[in-house]
This record gives sequence, structure tokens and C-alpha cells, in this order.
Amino acid sequence: MTIKKPSSEEGFFRGEPMERFDLYDKEGRFLERTAQRGEALADHEFFLVVHVWVEDDKGRFLIQKRAKRTDATYGLWATTTGIPHAGETPRQAALREMDEELGVELDFDELEELGRILTQGKDRLNTITFVYRVQKNIEPARLTPAPAEVKDVDLATLDEILALVHEGKFWDYADILLEKDYFRLLKGRD
Repeated sequence: MTIKKPSSEEGFFRGEPMERFDLYDKEGRFLERTAQRGEALADHEFFLVVHVWVEDDKGRFLIQKRAKRTDATYGLWATTTGIPHAGETPRQAALREMDEELGVELDFDELEELGRILTQGKDRLNTITFVYRVQKNIEPARLTPAPAEVKDVDLATLDEILALVHEGKFWDYADILLEKDYFRLLKGRD
């Protein structure tokens, strides 16, 4: 299965109602400007993205199968992701996305930042991705996912996730973000 990568003119920017987000330079400094989904960005402009990985005490991660047809990840398994709204911090966006997509309410202190990934390239969107981990036992059957966004929810080990990536059934963040060590962030503390 070939995964089509979004460009700045297509993918997850289409179909969103008047959503605005803040723009930053590559060092993460706010440019005092916002953009609307679908708006073309200059080469020096970046927007923020959040990834939230919830890991239980057995080393399994909460994953979701995307249902939103305007998503670049439609029909694929993924972690909870999103773009902070204008004026919203990455942590606030992470909490909001978990609640909106899965009905999971988290506290700020539950978010452990694993890393920030800068992505820039000719065929890539310019992003600064904040990767968070939450250590929490969550039973997928007890969740109330948003049906417009999430088709299914499950738990999977990192090895199972990597196998799904290899099969083209899980969003390959290492490839999309041009960060070969992306999934190593999830391996736990040394």
C-alpha cells in the first residue's frame, strides 16, 4: 500500500471550517501571524503539531483508526495528533485533542514531552512536532471516540505498531517527519 504524502495545497488542510493556527520560525519563535487552513505558507513559516502517545503499564500504546475523510491518515491506524489553534499552546492542544477525539480528559502534569521534531522540505509541510507520552491505563472499550474522526481504538505494543507501519496500515511518522529515530522516542527511559 502506498501512502500519499500531503503537500501544502492538499491533505489535512482541506475541509476544516475557518480553523486558524499560529505561525513560527524554525527556532519556534512566534511570528506574530496566524494562518487559516488551506492558506499557502512561506518557506520560513512553520506551524505546530502535537502527537500524544498513551502507554499503559504493560507497554501497550493507545492507537486509533482514523475515520475523518479529509485526513491524510484516513483509514490508517495512528496516535492522537492535532494542530494547536491560534493562541493555544502545544500542551493545551494535546489535552483538547485527546478529549475531542477519544473522550479522554488528561491533566497538564500527565504529559511528558519526549521531543520536538522540525520538518522542512520541498515536498513536506513545515512543522514543529511536539511528541508527548502519557503513562495511563485506558481500556479502549470504555472510550467514547468521536465517530467523525475515529473509526476504532485499540492497544498495541511498539513492535506491533512497527509491523503495522511496515504493512502500510499505520501512519509512518518517521517517514513523514523525516526523522528516522521517531519511534525510538517511545522505547522508554534509559
